[in-house]
Amino acid sequence: MKHSVLKFLFRYMISGVIMASCSQNVSAQYQMLVKTDDGLLYPFNVDRIESVSFLEVEPNENDIDLSVQTIWTGKSIAWFGTSIPAGTSAFRVPIKGNAISVYDSYKVTEKYFTKDEYLLSEYPVIAASLIGAKEIHNESQGSSRITRNATDPRLEIRCKALTNTVQEICSYVWGSYDIDIADRTYRENHDNTIGVTTFLTTTGTWKNFVDMVCVCLRQSYQICLTLRHLISDETQRSRYTADIFGDYYDDVANLLSSVGYTMDDIAGYHAIDLFVIEHSVNDSYTFMYPFSNFSVDSEDVNDFYGAYNKIISEILKYKPSVRIAIISNCGKTSIENADHEDKVSCLKRIAEKWQLPFCQMDLYTNVQWVSQLTQGYWDKEHYWHDSGFEWTEDVENDSFTTNATFNAAFYDESLAVMKAKINPQEINGVWYWEAPSVYLWMFDALHPHSDKSGRLTILIARVLSKWLLTIGNI
Repeated sequence: MKHSVLKFLFRYMISGVIMASCSQNVSAQYQMLVKTDDGLLYPFNVDRIESVSFLEVEPNENDIDLSVQTIWTGKSIAWFGTSIPAGTSAFRVPIKGNAISVYDSYKVTEKYFTKDEYLLSEYPVIAASLIGAKEIHNESQGSSRITRNATDPRLEIRCKALTNTVQEICSYVWGSYDIDIADRTYRENHDNTIGVTTFLTTTGTWKNFVDMVCVCLRQSYQICLTLRHLISDETQRSRYTADIFGDYYDDVANLLSSVGYTMDDIAGYHAIDLFVIEHSVNDSYTFMYPFSNFSVDSEDVNDFYGAYNKIISEILKYKPSVRIAIISNCGKTSIENADHEDKVSCLKRIAEKWQLPFCQMDLYTNVQWVSQLTQGYWDKEHYWHDSGFEWTEDVENDSFTTNATFNAAFYDESLAVMKAKINPQEINGVWYWEAPSVYLWMFDALHPHSDKSGRLTILIARVLSKWLLTIGNI
């Protein structure tokens, strides 16, 4: 076989067998189909094959090694959302990455993954690797929302609103602290007039305080979106930076330099080919329902439609040809379920207004609020097991024993209360209990990564990797 053909074959081998249909002697321009474990067929022509043999490669502990070429190969992605796509690195993902760079944190830190390394347990990172992206900036932040926040008494949470401006965030920080940059000291101002009662969590060191201020500042779209991913011209960047900081510019510049940082550490530029927006879970119903109170054409960042419109228009203002996608949560939250409303309808309206691709993720998961019986259980480390639930009752003492760990919504020390909540029952010698599947996919019923076995995290990543291939790019 020609060297180029061999190189092609082994480049696309993931695990298992490379499947090809061919004879020992093949005439010129014979077409061969190579099927990879991701289910894709790759046709190509070969001039001549004298003899071919394939070696079956046994997967190692179900790990999947990737080497793919897609429309997003070599492209860059930025992902904006809450703690759900922000994820965690608490469990090993059984998928080895493509060569991909992952950026996160208040300071532009990079972790480079080779095809032999296991990925972070963040489904944006997994999905980006599955489609062969060059890099991903996971700008998602825990407890963040897209609508403006000017009233939360918790300083860090108030700052974690994507449509807050830099000057607003600076006014919150300097308004709740007495800061002396020259002496490198700071003191909580409990007599502040802006309603802050919960301050930043720091170790008490000056550097840690500056780091936390950086965390607050980079929440603003003006930094994490516009400066980091939209404006590349240095002259324009300088003028824009001076404008958004206003009278706080010197204070922030001095604050950064006091610990050896520069503005580029929190706002260095990186070009992006695809922006993904995944906000809704932390945004209050007050800002979107009833529909009659709000317009999908709103320009007010205090409401859900206006905030989304602000972010989308900001992106298109600087990069009209870039690709943008909107993604909904993997299922209803407890509040959405209780109110018999969900935010998908709002996101659909926004996507339709801008003619943007929209992925309704709850259509691809089994995360719902219909109760079902299961013989599975959560262990004490929050790993899910599909079977093996154990249950014994002591009616006389109103107690029970089990190998399962339960979400606080279900657990009670009383046997009678527990039986009313989870309906344990023995069927054909096997114990079952009952709960909505949202509690069976996520231990905390909210975050996919709260299942330390990673089932839902990996499922979402796989779904998104296939869906993103339908968008296309320029």
